[in-house]
Amino acid sequence: MATFRLERVIPVVERLIAELLTQHAVAARDALVAAMVNDMTGRALVDRAKSKNKAWSERQVAGNMVDWFSANYALRGRLTESARARFDRTKVGGKWAYFARGEPAPVLKVLGKSRLSKASGQRAVDGETAQEQSTSAVAAALYNLSEPLGRSYQQVLSDLADENRMSWAGTAHEIRQILSTLLHALAPDVEVKKRSGYRQDPNAAGPTQKQRVHYVLSKRDAGSKETDVVEMASSLDQVIAELVRASYSRASDAAHRFKGRKEVLRILRYFDAFAYDLLDL
Repeated sequence: MATFRLERVIPVVERLIAELLTQHAVAARDALVAAMVNDMTGRALVDRAKSKNKAWSERQVAGNMVDWFSANYALRGRLTESARARFDRTKVGGKWAYFARGEPAPVLKVLGKSRLSKASGQRAVDGETAQEQSTSAVAAALYNLSEPLGRSYQQVLSDLADENRMSWAGTAHEIRQILSTLLHALAPDVEVKKRSGYRQDPNAAGPTQKQRVHYVLSKRDAGSKETDVVEMASSLDQVIAELVRASYSRASDAAHRFKGRKEVLRILRYFDAFAYDLLDL
């Protein structure tokens, strides 16, 4: 969802991080979502965005804004240059939490959602499911990289909301195209070929998906995670190809349509997990 202007949202999130850090060791994602809803300026931005997308709750809109900030931070966007100079971050309960740059990373126990909100001095906001948070963060990151890429991802979500689709082959192919476009954007042919030790696969016209993933992760020294993420990309492409082939050979009755939707949803979740690691969200 892109119903707000990033240049207005990011300074507010940065200010809220600074305010939370005057009282607490970290500014956690859930605390930032609560702060965004409670803050006068933040609430105005949330209400304005929500008026354009009434299907989303205020917590989802605020969470989406925080995730856009996180994606811009991870991709070293111009708008978060000031925030990166002021804040570092660490994972708490699988979500990014910010702390003052120059300070040692806080050693924190993984807290439940309500305990984490309480520890951060903010009223609890009923949070999204883990999958909703992942999808929101991935959507924000893709839009930040390329609006067409973000729109393709949004189309997949729209397709999945329609349980009466006759075929899911197109939706699966859309995810496959997003994967390919994402890897080409982050790892252009010319840059991958410059990498030491690059060897052209005789069965490919250019760098393979594995080579592109290796290139992206090597740029941020992903270490032991690199092999797992590379294998995820290969497995994802294979699963999508199998679903597309199966979709064309199946009868279009309700049972098969339901099975196809479940499989596409599983592929999307797999893609989200891959994108989360690839983009370091």
